[in-house]
Amino acid sequence: KVVMTPAQIAELNRKNRSRPLETVDINGKAWSFAGIVKNTDYFNLQYYSQDPLALRPFPGDSLRIGFRRIRDSLTGRTYWDRRNLPFSDAMKNDIIAEMAEESIPAVVTPRPGIFVEHTLNRLVPCATPAYYDQFGWLDHFAQGSFETGAPVAVLHTSADGAWRYIRAEFAYGWVPSRSIALASPREVRRLSEPDDFIMVLGHKISVFADRERTSLISEAYQGTRIALSGKTAGGFRVLVPFRKPDGSLMSAEGWVAPDADVKIGRASCRERV
Repeated sequence: KVVMTPAQIAELNRKNRSRPLETVDINGKAWSFAGIVKNTDYFNLQYYSQDPLALRPFPGDSLRIGFRRIRDSLTGRTYWDRRNLPFSDAMKNDIIAEMAEESIPAVVTPRPGIFVEHTLNRLVPCATPAYYDQFGWLDHFAQGSFETGAPVAVLHTSADGAWRYIRAEFAYGWVPSRSIALASPREVRRLSEPDDFIMVLGHKISVFADRERTSLISEAYQGTRIALSGKTAGGFRVLVPFRKPDGSLMSAEGWVAPDADVKIGRASCRERV
């Protein structure tokens, strides 16, 4: 059975938005939604969805505030690397320098783009993991991941150009520049919001350059939508985003195996029984 209808979801959201920010949990203990939101802001996560392609220019000071919060956390505590050694001041200063706060303009103009590969979302422009404890296992700099074809707004670039600070639908963060192609909102929506598409149901599928599936060009993970051009006995003919050498977008034709774990159109979400 259907868990909730669209009207029921809208009503639930309306009620939640009217609730006080300070309340109690099921055990009667104080609970602050405002505190939770503040914490997720630090980790670049959001409780609400926002279309990154519709972002308007905004004051650069708001970006500096977020960067300052991250910088203060980076310098104010000990982090450990995968060698079980503490981050040195030099390592921290290198990360801060890559954030290039001094180059943030007075007004930030978001640049629309699209993810061309599955990629990680990082708290800072650094691929090196950071752990809270010497023998920890959870990378504090890892904030989640983004899927191929998701729209994005580029807000800032690292000092060396290798990283982009972005706003996606539900999160901010640093991602490798190679993971994003820049294009107009219209070009992005053609691939990120196609009328005809397949949705990946399994963990991961392969996209090939040829119908014989001998040359791999991309991989797509569960929940990814891929623009569908047609279906034949040889498989699904699709369009995937591709980053040209100059960083701009082009769409590349690809092929997905006919027996791949995908569904044409959106998969329905129903209660498990």
